Amino acid sequence: MPSADEDVYRDALKRQSAADAGDQGNAEREPRGRWARWTRRRRLTTVAGVVLIIAGCGYILFHFLRPKAGRCFDRGVAALKRGEHDAAIDLFTKAISLDPDTVSAYWNRALAYERRPDYRRAIEDYTRVIEMLPWTPHVWARRGYAHEMVGLRDRALEDYTEAIRLAPDKGYTFRDRGWLYRMEGDYTKAITDYTKAIELDHTDSTSLVARALCLKGLKRYQEALRDYREAVRVGPGDARARRTYAWFLATCPDRTYRDRQEALVQIGMAVTLDSRNAANLVRRADILAGLNRPEDAVRDYTEAIRVDPDDHWARNEYAWFLATCTDAEYRDGAKAVKHALKANELYGGQNAYLLGTLAAAYAESGDFAKAVECQEQALAVETTGYDTEAALKRLDLYKAGKPYREAP
Repeated sequence: MPSADEDVYRDALKRQSAADAGDQGNAEREPRGRWARWTRRRRLTTVAGVVLIIAGCGYILFHFLRPKAGRCFDRGVAALKRGEHDAAIDLFTKAISLDPDTVSAYWNRALAYERRPDYRRAIEDYTRVIEMLPWTPHVWARRGYAHEMVGLRDRALEDYTEAIRLAPDKGYTFRDRGWLYRMEGDYTKAITDYTKAIELDHTDSTSLVARALCLKGLKRYQEALRDYREAVRVGPGDARARRTYAWFLATCPDRTYRDRQEALVQIGMAVTLDSRNAANLVRRADILAGLNRPEDAVRDYTEAIRVDPDDHWARNEYAWFLATCTDAEYRDGAKAVKHALKANELYGGQNAYLLGTLAAAYAESGDFAKAVECQEQALAVETTGYDTEAALKRLDLYKAGKPYREAP
């Protein structure tokens, strides 16, 4: 009995013989001469026409008869770009109901929830995306951020670490975990991650700035200055890098490194690069207030709030200025309380800095009982970087019935 390989070989020979015989039969019937050439052209023309018709039908089906889920998704993306987060969420939800396997709809709805913000629902959608695409590092990183925003630091760390495992050659994975370490006050671990991110991308101005902030936190000011300068060198168009560098030059605890005029130059460049960013205007206002130019500071504070009325930080900084300015002409306790209350409302949680500003505002308005209450609340809230020693001194002032004044 022949082997299986021989059977396959013989079967192949039979098929080839049959094919050859068919070809010969066809060859005998093949038309010859000019008629043959015309016939072949006609066949080719017919085939080409059929292909064009099929392609045209496909084009029409794709562009004019798209499924409802696709149309809902497209409208959701447009709404998200316009900042209409609730409308985007509704449209993505409809797209998902029509096609539950639409990964992009879950991803974009999570982004919309983030911007609302509703981080817990964002986590649910990111988890769904991870179930469908578990090998995608940026989804793990985004869920890590959402976990961090709801205070689930351990889960955030797990997500960031998984993103690094999936993409150890991508700097953003290390940068995201470095952010978590920095927010926890673990500057040494944060510096390690930021350094890795910078090694992977020497033009990563974001990681350079973040590492500089950690170095400043460790009082390694010379190294921090080096990183700030490198950040604006490799990222000349990075407004945030210039803004953060300007603040370092204006407020460095070691006055050896202070240069408020250069700080004003750097923050001016940041505003020029992005004048619609409230953070740039607020920082310039803070620096102008430090240079004893209150009128110019008020102009920038009010412009920042006009540009972004929902920016809690802009309102907080303006409230602090109104409550603590040494020039009585620019102090306004009632207005300070209004902006400080709004800042806390917009933040949606408890933050020591915001509560401390509200305390200063109440003190300026003469309500020292509320000032003491808010300052004590601020001291009870765990907030990274909050100067507890300075806060206790302000608390003593309020208990003594005195407002706080911040010298330029």
